[in-house]
Amino acid sequence: MRRSLSLTAALLSSSAAFASPLGCDSQVDPQSRLTCLERLSDAVTQCSQQEDKLDRLLCFDALSTSESSPANPRADSGKPEGAFPNQPPAITAAPETDFGLERLAIKQTPDQLTGQVSAIQTDPYGKWTLTLENGQRWRQTESKRLRVKIGESVIIRKGALGSFSLSREGSNNSTRVKRIQ
Repeated sequence: MRRSLSLTAALLSSSAAFASPLGCDSQVDPQSRLTCLERLSDAVTQCSQQEDKLDRLLCFDALSTSESSPANPRADSGKPEGAFPNQPPAITAAPETDFGLERLAIKQTPDQLTGQVSAIQTDPYGKWTLTLENGQRWRQTESKRLRVKIGESVIIRKGALGSFSLSREGSNNSTRVKRIQ
């Protein structure tokens, strides 16, 4: 008897975990909520009584993704599959403003950026920091020598593993850079 009570308690607690996504929380009337939870408890009991592991897994999967359940609010919400109701609206900006900031947020950005150099600063180690006309600042990350002048047009391309390379327009030489602003 004690084992039966503990099994029932475990099934009810697991059905409460399923209750939220399957719509039992949205039931305002206590009687309809109880009915929904009882149906859910019966379904969990039925799944747990499956002898074969695969059948049991498939039963629980079908229970958790059931679209035909009357308690499931997703079945007739009118939203496309995969829509998130609590997701804030996407902020749209020009793709060039986010170029080089992939480590901060995953967004669709172009594969390369072309710009004019408006300022150059050199550190004590000979590496430079470029400021482009659009306000972006790029720091050289390797000691490779590449001469760049103010007013010159440069191309910054995406590299492997989130790296970027800068080259002068019309030149094959390039150096690795990192966006700092």
